[in-house]
Amino acid sequence: MIKFEESTVLITGGTNNIGLEFVKQLDEIGAKIIVTGRNLSELEEAKKKHPRIHTIYCDLSNNRDVENLNNEINQNFPSLNVIINNGSQLGIIDLENPSLNLKKINEEITTNLIAPIQIVYQLIPLLKSANSAAIVNITAGMELLSFGTAPIYSATKAGFRGYTAALRTQLEQTEIKVFEVIPPDLNSNYQSNLTSHINPKINADVSKLVSLTIEGINYGVPVIKPQLFNVLKIDKSLAMVL
Repeated sequence: MIKFEESTVLITGGTNNIGLEFVKQLDEIGAKIIVTGRNLSELEEAKKKHPRIHTIYCDLSNNRDVENLNNEINQNFPSLNVIINNGSQLGIIDLENPSLNLKKINEEITTNLIAPIQIVYQLIPLLKSANSAAIVNITAGMELLSFGTAPIYSATKAGFRGYTAALRTQLEQTEIKVFEVIPPDLNSNYQSNLTSHINPKINADVSKLVSLTIEGINYGVPVIKPQLFNVLKIDKSLAMVL
């Protein structure tokens, strides 16, 4: 069982929306928190709101930034035992557009899929040295895995789900627990440009998503799917939070 009050937690993309809510709630619990982001002003603002956190600039689409992040974690935070892979990028892309920006596509693929895989790979030795450890991957619900105007996001999140399942299988004989969080559409700025395309009945509050995720991790539920927020139902046979 993960005791967050005794944990050192890395949260990627922790300066807004889901990531910042993780920062808020885990800071209240007493966790030692490392936050990454690619917007310096947002990192500074997060630090002002939560003075105990440690901030590291990291653009997940930049391989050198990811390598520097891993080096800094290994050197300065050897007690790391929880990784929350939350950072992601969503682009509205027309695949028939002749002026399609391939660089933007590559950045989105790297941010959403390659970077978290690299982070996990390079930090697993630290997690293995901990008494209890967790990798928490924020993926996406089915409504976004087949979202026509965001094809790269959909593809990378589908790939991230497959990677997460495989990672869980490979680490099942270790003390590292692998969790997948499948959020519904959220009341957040991040997905504000998608709300007209997604069923409003599945809109959810970010703070409730995070609190249910933390509770699901405490219960050891590997796939956390908070689709209904009026009832918390833990069903380990189904391996999800409904």
